[in-house]
Amino acid sequence: MVSVAGFEPAYAEASLPKRVNNLVIPHTDYQITLKETQMTKQEIISMDDLQFKMYALSCTSKLELHNILNIPYNGKYSKIINAKFRHTNATLKLKDLKYDTITKLCPVCGESFTTQKDHPREKTTCSYACSNTHFRSGINHPNHQIAMSNNTTPSSNNYQTICFHYHKYECCVCGESRIVEVHHFDHDHNNVNPNNLIPLCPTCHQLYHSNYRNDVLPCILQFISSLK
Repeated sequence: MVSVAGFEPAYAEASLPKRVNNLVIPHTDYQITLKETQMTKQEIISMDDLQFKMYALSCTSKLELHNILNIPYNGKYSKIINAKFRHTNATLKLKDLKYDTITKLCPVCGESFTTQKDHPREKTTCSYACSNTHFRSGINHPNHQIAMSNNTTPSSNNYQTICFHYHKYECCVCGESRIVEVHHFDHDHNNVNPNNLIPLCPTCHQLYHSNYRNDVLPCILQFISSLK
């Protein structure tokens, strides 16, 4: 056995549950020599509290602790290890974090939460529910911001967002509101001016692009004139 600063461990070498002979783990209080023997459940239960804390502080996870103690990582042993943690108030070694942990306020509900600063997945809201409210509706929706920006010209793939922001979600010919498409009146798909975007149901849209165009054209022209 190895002692540090006059400290002499109060347990026998035969009770030490390690896998590699003569392997020494340094610790702030003392060092111990590891052995290959596997601990029994009773040996874990009766292990000295200070000894168990030393093992815990040398590991960053409970799986690593199981490996150091050379015991199976299963339910029976996990229950004993968890009970030992509660009894001794032992803690694991803290991992070195690449990102600083900060506290933020949720912009939806106002609750405080912690996240890692500058992490690729840094949280903006405190929960999935608040995230859905914040990102999937209203002015915080990315497409909505593009459509409403006075300084940005929306790309052609945002024409539906722009159309239904300025126009009611219903066909301007028959009033259908379940399935509504967007027709570019001047046939230029790069022209996303709201006056060029006409809401039409699939049937009226197909009629316009067929020999029956004159059946729907008067209503479309009336709709355009109402926008001016």
